[in-house]
Amino acid sequence: DDRLALEVLALDSAQGTKLWGFTLFEYEGAPRIHKKNSHASPTPFFDGDRLFVHFGNLGTACLSSDGKVIWKKSFPYSPVHGSGSSPVVHGDLLLFSADGGKDPCLFALDKNTGEVRWKARRESAAKRKFSFCTPLVISYKGREQIISPASDYVFSYDLEGNQLWKS
Repeated sequence: DDRLALEVLALDSAQGTKLWGFTLFEYEGAPRIHKKNSHASPTPFFDGDRLFVHFGNLGTACLSSDGKVIWKKSFPYSPVHGSGSSPVVHGDLLLFSADGGKDPCLFALDKNTGEVRWKARRESAAKRKFSFCTPLVISYKGREQIISPASDYVFSYDLEGNQLWKS
């Protein structure tokens, strides 16, 4: 059928057996994506305590290590070929790119609640504004910054969402 079920599952790393799994998000009618993409292309992030899964504009969720849903939300944007940015946790922030066909941006959520802390727009003259990059947090000269590739540019932001530079 045309139903889309986005699932999460945990496997035993020694045996490969399924520990738990269930559907997080369901949709009537699967959105169009590129034939080389999947609705589950982004890689989940485990911070040692919680699992963060991101299906792009179709939903983002935080789960305990035993599979209990702590929060789940959707952050609408219009991807061009499906999603590809994986989420990253740094401190109490969950970061992911939302570089769709319009209004590309970087989201920072409170990892404990899923509430948006900030949303940094990516201003550029790129002909095509979509991309599929994962942010990276680095420390340079004692200052932490988020390095966030996008279409035609690489951006740097501080942890409050202020753009430091773009190149």
